[in-house]
Amino acid sequence: MLQDISEQKRLEEEISKVKKLAETANNEKAHFLAMMGHELRTPLNAIVGFSEMMENGIGGELAPKHKEYTQLISQSGHHLVAVVNSILDMSKIKAGKFELDLNNFNPQDLISQSLHMVSKEANEKNIIIKVNKDKHFPDIKADQRACLQIIINLLSNAIKFSKDGALVTLSLNLRGRSLKIEVKDNGIGMSNQLIARLGEPFLQADRGVARNYEGTGLGISIVKGLVALHQGSFSVQSTLNIGTNISILLPMKGPKTQDEQSAKINSKTIVPFDVRKQQSKPFKQHLLEVELKNKRAAQ
Repeated sequence: MLQDISEQKRLEEEISKVKKLAETANNEKAHFLAMMGHELRTPLNAIVGFSEMMENGIGGELAPKHKEYTQLISQSGHHLVAVVNSILDMSKIKAGKFELDLNNFNPQDLISQSLHMVSKEANEKNIIIKVNKDKHFPDIKADQRACLQIIINLLSNAIKFSKDGALVTLSLNLRGRSLKIEVKDNGIGMSNQLIARLGEPFLQADRGVARNYEGTGLGISIVKGLVALHQGSFSVQSTLNIGTNISILLPMKGPKTQDEQSAKINSKTIVPFDVRKQQSKPFKQHLLEVELKNKRAAQ
């Protein structure tokens, strides 16, 4: 019997070509973003640095109006640097080139650092940040910079989408063998359709030409990527016009290595032999044959 599979082979070759083209395009995109990021950061750092020097009067005392201009230049420069850094981090995560710097540290250290980083945004909107945490924390094994970035991004989003004078809650607690990071706000919330797409790069809660909230839509994408690299879990509960609650669980002992994962998989595949569960007809027949063979050998 003969069967012509020429069409099937042709389709397989076309799929393979399309896959290779997509991989090449993705690699080129990641390379382009990395290159442009470095090219942009160099002049931006100079702009920020010199504007801060002028603001502090190093080059001479400025008139009040000129000082206001330098402050605006500095703020815009810092904003652009943050955007470029977010794009670089996102491109590295998507390309699988973001390497975690794992070390032992106490998670309580993250609280003061993150609050300091978002204090300016919170003060501008008179937002109160309440902290709930356990009294004692053991050290965890994780990338401290990445964990700090996770909390800062979550707090920044909560502050941005909250009204003036609102309350934002940051909670750090132990949950079994995991560290639970939770950020809750009473902001604009999200619809179910938006929650389903949460984590897509450049996705924004406030879309349209006349947006009320600034941002690139990369914050939550980076958070989900960093949580996945730590082999943690990400969950969100949100109601439109009521608020949002985002919870993250990170393993206390850090992400498992490939060897540990392989050992776990192999241990699961080894099933202990139970004679009582094998009393099927072929198995019984096999036992009878073995018993008969033994009797004959004894005779």
